[in-house]
Amino acid sequence: LITAFPDRKTFRKFVEEIAWETKVWIAEEHFGIIHF
Repeated sequence: LITAFPDRKTFRKFVEEIAWETKVWIAEEHFGIIHF
């Protein structure tokens, strides 16, 4: 499962709700995907 956010500010609003084994992509950053 991949969850996408437009920016880190939006990501921070939901970070506590993200399940383990989820991948997160932040569109405005170029570093890749975060794996929880």
